[in-house]
Amino acid sequence: MKINKTELLAPAGNIDSFYAVLRAGADAVYLAGNKFGARAYADNFSTDELCACIRYAHLYDKRVYLTVNTLLTDAELNELYDFLAPLYEVGLDGVIVQDLGVISYIYNNFPGMEVHASTQLNTTGIEGVNFLKKMGVCRVVPARELSLNEIKRIKSECDIEIECFIHGAICYCYSGQCLFSSVIGSRSGNRGRCAQPCRLPYSQGNKSEIYPLSLKDMCTIEYLPNLIEAGIDSFKIEGRMKKPEYAAGVTALYRKYIDQYLKNGKISVSSHDKKKLSSLYIRSQVSEGYYEKYNGQDMITIDNPSYNSTDENIINEIHRLYVGNDAKLKLPEIKIEMNCYFSEGEPAYISISYNDIYIIKYGDVVDTAQKKAITADDILKQVNKLGATSFTIDPDVTKNNIFVSDNAYYNLKGINELRRSAIAELEEKIIESYGLVYSRQAVTAQEQQAKVYQEQAYQEQALKKQSYKEQENNSRYFNILINDLTQLNSVIKFIEENNSAFINTKNRISRIYIPEELFIESSPNNINTSFINKLNTMKATYDIDIYISMPYVRRMKDEKPLSISSHKLISGFLVRNIEDINYVQSIKNISPEIDIAIDYGVYTWNRKALYLASSYSSSVGMPVELCGSAQKELAQYNHDLIYEKMVYGRIPLMHTANCVNKTLGKCIKSNTNSNEQRWTSITDRTKRNLPIFTDCVHCQNTIYNAVPVTLTKEINNYPDNFDFRIDFTNETSNSINEVLRYYLIGDNEVNWEYTKAFEKHSTE
Repeated sequence: MKINKTELLAPAGNIDSFYAVLRAGADAVYLAGNKFGARAYADNFSTDELCACIRYAHLYDKRVYLTVNTLLTDAELNELYDFLAPLYEVGLDGVIVQDLGVISYIYNNFPGMEVHASTQLNTTGIEGVNFLKKMGVCRVVPARELSLNEIKRIKSECDIEIECFIHGAICYCYSGQCLFSSVIGSRSGNRGRCAQPCRLPYSQGNKSEIYPLSLKDMCTIEYLPNLIEAGIDSFKIEGRMKKPEYAAGVTALYRKYIDQYLKNGKISVSSHDKKKLSSLYIRSQVSEGYYEKYNGQDMITIDNPSYNSTDENIINEIHRLYVGNDAKLKLPEIKIEMNCYFSEGEPAYISISYNDIYIIKYGDVVDTAQKKAITADDILKQVNKLGATSFTIDPDVTKNNIFVSDNAYYNLKGINELRRSAIAELEEKIIESYGLVYSRQAVTAQEQQAKVYQEQAYQEQALKKQSYKEQENNSRYFNILINDLTQLNSVIKFIEENNSAFINTKNRISRIYIPEELFIESSPNNINTSFINKLNTMKATYDIDIYISMPYVRRMKDEKPLSISSHKLISGFLVRNIEDINYVQSIKNISPEIDIAIDYGVYTWNRKALYLASSYSSSVGMPVELCGSAQKELAQYNHDLIYEKMVYGRIPLMHTANCVNKTLGKCIKSNTNSNEQRWTSITDRTKRNLPIFTDCVHCQNTIYNAVPVTLTKEINNYPDNFDFRIDFTNETSNSINEVLRYYLIGDNEVNWEYTKAFEKHSTE
């Protein structure tokens, strides 16, 4: 079979790393500026440094991708144009993005620049890829949890580039879905400030000081043939926070074996090279990640997540070869041939030849010297000032190519200008010969401002529209999410016994969200016909809509509940990922009456993301990491939407493919008829108990916060276009009754431990 050369993509957290990985054989580099990158604590790059790096890389047919892979507020979105414009103009190849609003913004404001979907978007299948393609994304970094077969299927069925991680640290949580650091330490992974609580010790039962959430580092060097043959377009090395020696050393070894396979059709990794990799800031053990394994105890560093001791001899060797100005192995300077002509009474010129490229630049007419004539040595000195470029000349050859008449005079500044002009055009021709962009024009400030005014006018028009509830006597609407049949029975019982009581308070239950696995026939807890009839009666009697809550993560193996939509019982779906947005949209094409409610895990931190969400859904869950005032401000932009705010419930800290039950004991999938068996927990260092739910239908875990969010008086401060959501996880029937009486009837006090989370202050 024909194998296309796969791009080797290396990290650079600073200038030394950037040059080191190029010297080590990277085809492309990903890095961040001083804003909007998911590694806020890396050194990162100034705008001038980024521009210089882009030009330098392009001269050697290398690409540069910028990470803008955090969630942005509206204020930050307003800064994005000025941040990207100078980089766009010098030919930045692509931007790696998490925020859906940012994808839309970049695609519309910076045409021709590639938009890559970050792994933070948690793309897990064909539906998600097709959703992103419609937005203009040309490359996807899928979830690291995907198997090689899943990646092959995406590659074969979707016309899009695929970029996959091949080496380095792996998050325990599906990327972009982790709120652990944010909730526990107010440092958000979605903002580039993860404190890595997954690497901390936990306990369970008689097991103390264990690390059940710490994945082994990924090392796929011996698995490279399989990855190459899968048709993956870009191999990505993790590590922008790590030292230049790590980045260069890992890059050099993967370069060696990728090239070896492309040349020979096979590889044989030496024990010496394996030792090198294990000595480069890698954790105590390694695995090949998820490519051939869905989950498992052998993927976890249960006893010790620390790094191996580094071999200083290897570090010093890598430093000597690749790092710093004195590195032994540098990219070769580009040797050019230069001719100079300075004859009295004729225009001066400098010409440059490189491969098939020929540049000639004419200057002013050469004068007759009044005092001292210029010499060939004078000219050579000026044209040889190439230290700030990647070019070099042979001084002896060039001197022989200089013609200067006997009494010629030319200003030395003019010679420098001719050289600079010729070199700049040569750079342009070389870069364009590789199919890369040398320069392009960003929209002008006036054009950008016109777009802002146009958008503001749209917002003002939207604000004039009536909220959908302004004619409903200012009733408060509550939506209830349940986790199992027992909880659903408790909610129904409460409604039947207390409906008249809470109606008198002008509170209403608008929706009940029921997990899709309760409707899927393969589930041990499937809802039978008599129960569906009971729900139909409740819906008709109390005017409560039934929505299906879909899984937090949708994998291609998961059964899709298309048949559910045929039930007249179902009003809509609560979608929690981009896979299901695209999938349910296809259901709406068949059944237009089906509604889509987007959950808070599909992040809408800014107005651009909200506008996108409004084209698919009637309601959007407000991001839990945004404080109340930020949520209310954001909700002003579109009164056509319902904004759903969680006022009670445990925040999901992590959604994971790996299973704590399986790691610490055994898989319980074959014995899950009782919902209680699906719950386990771990205890952190502060003795907080973190509940964990095992969804065996979709084979995923959710780790919840120790205590629920509970907002009380704050509800009265929200406008009419907010619905309030009550999320039940592991509550008993008595607890459910207590919570519902508090929120809907108001006849008791909060007597449970709780948190207000980010209500007063957004996460960092």
